[in-house]
Amino acid sequence: MNVLLVDVETAPHLGYFWNLWHQDISLAQIKEPGYILCWAAKWLGPEHPMQWAGLDSETPLVMLTKIWNLLHEADLVFHFNGTSFDIPWLNAEFLRHCLPPYSPIKQLDLCTVSKKLLYLPSHKLEFLVDYFGIGQKMKHQGFPLWAACMDHDPKAWKAMREYNEKDVTLLESWYNRLQPWIPNHPHVRDSTIELCPSCGSLDIGPRGVYRAKVAVYRRYSCRACGSWFRGNKMIAKHHTVGVS
Repeated sequence: MNVLLVDVETAPHLGYFWNLWHQDISLAQIKEPGYILCWAAKWLGPEHPMQWAGLDSETPLVMLTKIWNLLHEADLVFHFNGTSFDIPWLNAEFLRHCLPPYSPIKQLDLCTVSKKLLYLPSHKLEFLVDYFGIGQKMKHQGFPLWAACMDHDPKAWKAMREYNEKDVTLLESWYNRLQPWIPNHPHVRDSTIELCPSCGSLDIGPRGVYRAKVAVYRRYSCRACGSWFRGNKMIAKHHTVGVS
């Protein structure tokens, strides 16, 4: 199974306003909608290299076609807040540039997972990787970096690429740390035999049973990553349960 990690950086919308707080922007105040500046992506696993494309050296269509091809090849996509940000941004840009729909994919939003699973003062990636000792996001100057990239500053683009790629590196590290805790983890390997859906390991051990609404399945834990999961095969229906 092809598992892709992805992160996009976008230019802000440009418009007119009269104040800094509690603004309601009308359509007449929009001067120019935002757009994708660049993206970084890699296939899951240390053996796969980072991939990147941006408007510093590509046309919008070429840049977008490259990430479209990766999404089209992917079976599963990992992102951070990508359900409401990265993927909708990409979809809008694909549609605007007349690219067809890519093949259907499953998504795992690691921001959503951490919010449901962990009680913490913040669920920003910056906080999570620092709190759990995974690493630190790259420091930058803030909005002036985005403005400089929009003004075609080569030094700013170099920093933007480093920042974008670092986020994907941290995303993969955060996934590796969170992996055994993720409930109902999508299967990362296609198989007809019992194996860990999180890491694909065969080193699993039976640990009682899992009772669904109408059937019972063998329950397992993975000795490699620590995940818990149910088996693929039904071993009994509730009215005939006699297993332990």
